[in-house]
Amino acid sequence: MNRLVVILFMLCATVTQGQERPFHLKTNLPLWALTTPNLTVEYQLAPKQSISLTGYKGDFVFISEMAIQGVNIHYRKYFNRQSDDLKGFYLSPGLAYYAERYNNRFPPTYGVRTDLGLQHVFDSNIIIDAGVGLYWQLYEEDGYTGEDIFRVQPLLRANLSVGYRF
Repeated sequence: MNRLVVILFMLCATVTQGQERPFHLKTNLPLWALTTPNLTVEYQLAPKQSISLTGYKGDFVFISEMAIQGVNIHYRKYFNRQSDDLKGFYLSPGLAYYAERYNNRFPPTYGVRTDLGLQHVFDSNIIIDAGVGLYWQLYEEDGYTGEDIFRVQPLLRANLSVGYRF
């Protein structure tokens, strides 16, 4: 996780040199409550459009003891009539990688996600971001006949993030 944080900060520093477009650093609070550190970098590509990269990794005990790790990348389109900033309602399609370790096994899953949410930026550059969405997860499962079976499973997801606009 430490390497991921350093890489994301270096990426932000090199991308924003000499640029006036803002970028946001955010974290999803419910994941921290589950002892899963996470960080999102959102960079403005054009007015009302951005790309986000999220990384997380952690151990937690919820229903069972497990470790998770994942990376998401997604595009956001904001529907804000008052300004060209990254605030207001948004639609966000993206790609995701997720791995859960249980009994020393990492079954990776890949998926497509779509989020719908609302992001507000206060005058002090503090950000509140709330959203819900669907994640269509593709994973491999051992079949009864010894064959590997690929399955698609939809999952409902939610986020409540706080952050800072640079």
